[in-house]
Amino acid sequence: MRSHVTYFGLQLHTLNFGNSHLLMNFTGAYLNVIKRTVMFLCPADIIPPYIEVDLSELDVGQVVKGKDLKVHPALKLLRPAEEPVIKIMGTRVEPQKKSK
Repeated sequence: MRSHVTYFGLQLHTLNFGNSHLLMNFTGAYLNVIKRTVMFLCPADIIPPYIEVDLSELDVGQVVKGKDLKVHPALKLLRPAEEPVIKIMGTRVEPQKKSK
C-alpha cells in the first residue's frame, strides 16, 4: 500500500554556527535566515520533523541553497534549487599588529 503524498513545510535547524571558525576569524558575523521553512512534496510516512543545516564549514558571504539541504531522496523540493535559504553575513577582520 502506498502512503499518501503531501505538501509539507519543513523548518530549518541550524547547527554549529556558534562553534564555527567564523567567530574566531570575523567580528560581526551573523546568520541571515532567508527561509525559515522550505516546502517539499513528500510521502506522509517519511516526513522529518525538521531539516538540520550544518554551518561549521561556511565562510562569510557563503549561501546555503535549497539544493544543498540534506534530505531523504523521496522528498521533492518545491522551490527553485538555486534559491538561497541561509546566508552568512559579516565583514572580515584584519589581524592587528602588535606595537612595541
